[in-house]
Amino acid sequence: MDILNFNIRQHHSAKEDFLISFIVLGLALSIAYRHIISGYSPEKFLFVLLPVGFLSSLIAIGVSYGSMRFLSERYGYRINFTLFTSGIIFALVTSIFGFIISLPGCTRVIGSVNNEIEGKIALSSPLMNIVLGAILSAFSFISSGTLSEIFIIISGSSLMVAVFSSLPVPPLPGYSILKWNFYIYIIELAFSVTFLVSLGHGFI
Repeated sequence: MDILNFNIRQHHSAKEDFLISFIVLGLALSIAYRHIISGYSPEKFLFVLLPVGFLSSLIAIGVSYGSMRFLSERYGYRINFTLFTSGIIFALVTSIFGFIISLPGCTRVIGSVNNEIEGKIALSSPLMNIVLGAILSAFSFISSGTLSEIFIIISGSSLMVAVFSSLPVPPLPGYSILKWNFYIYIIELAFSVTFLVSLGHGFI
């Protein structure tokens, strides 16, 4: 049962869903991370935070979708991205308070597929975001100034998406991973949460 898919819109395409999720999540990230940018001002929000927020959103959602699409095609399946209207609204509301609780959408395998293949495809989503988030976090530590802040925002966004996509709730990837292998799910969830918190992004 897809308890998260509270879509208001009934007629929409996957491309429209992806575009809306990307835009709203980018705006929410820009608002939530305003405390990261030193010397914050309306000008910095417009010319630094907004572009970085949209870039972070595109990277985080794009990596998640791209990894699942690549692996699903290797197995001979197709995937579809679905917007969570309630999720993007919640992201905007929580971002005002300096953190994000966000489930902008979900990528799912189309058709009948066994638990193992579905679980492996689903695992690629948080796994790639964890790897990307960890690498960019490392760059944030070895750089300085605005560049370091940009790396923090992008890495934090990727790790945040990894954590929320790992929740064991259908139709999120975490649920498919759990159905396939409980131990792999626990390890993946532990890594995503640990990286998010230990690398200074514990704003969930």
